[in-house]
Amino acid sequence: TADGAVGRAVAAVLPRRTAETKPSWTPDGGAVVARYEGGLVVARTSRPGRPTRLELRRAGDNLDEPSVAEGRQGTVLAFVSHDPEFGDRVCFSKLSGRTASRPSCRRLAGWRLGELTWVPNGRRLLAAARRLDGADWRFGLLRLRTSTPFSTRAGDWRGGRSLQTPSQPRRGVAAAAVDPSGRRLAVVTSHATGRFQVAITAVDDLALKDADVLPLQGCDVDWRPDGKELAVVQSDNQCNRPPGRIVRVAPASPRELHTVVLRGRDPAWQPIELGPISPARAPAPGTQ
Repeated sequence: TADGAVGRAVAAVLPRRTAETKPSWTPDGGAVVARYEGGLVVARTSRPGRPTRLELRRAGDNLDEPSVAEGRQGTVLAFVSHDPEFGDRVCFSKLSGRTASRPSCRRLAGWRLGELTWVPNGRRLLAAARRLDGADWRFGLLRLRTSTPFSTRAGDWRGGRSLQTPSQPRRGVAAAAVDPSGRRLAVVTSHATGRFQVAITAVDDLALKDADVLPLQGCDVDWRPDGKELAVVQSDNQCNRPPGRIVRVAPASPRELHTVVLRGRDPAWQPIELGPISPARAPAPGTQ
């Protein structure tokens, strides 16, 4: 973790080096779910170095890409179970503190899955993906849909068979993030120029027909909780040499970069309220 404005007070949350995957904050902002030694753990930032393993072994022994969301009936975890032979599975579980319910999984045959991104209404899930076939260089985003918001039953989810974003050999979408309002989508794409840049479009415009490609090199992206800034990882134009510099930038001023961390990857903003507190959420008189 690091100060989201200036990068000070960098602290390790897990005791040893983790795999190259993005952690996901719990809704209360007090812990992250992360990949660790082939499984997933919950690590509280107030107790660094003491993670709790989630009992998800029914889903497999190579779990990855946790993505936590606050559903109508509690906290929901989506994650990936890797299978290099037949294709990865996307799995779902309910989180309660440091325990997880029995996972439910669905295979997306032929695909190697990356980062999962919830759309705030809980009815769609985006998955970065590339073909298992090494000769097929296509990559981009798959989209899964459900009529039951934040469902943890894998059978409730449909889609995920083909890429929804533009792709051609060695060009496509590498990462995505949906803003907290659920209206805007930020993507890292090389489709337009062959170089990976950040683009902003409507959340339903996965074809990127109306995307605004910013003059901003990027390899990964995440929205700040108030939707006013992005965290962007900057490495080389082809993103072959991660980690890189993590900067924060307002989409309206893409040339004004503010360095947060000189060397990092997979940024995830802590889900805390920024700015004035609304009257409905203000503490009662005499409390803190």
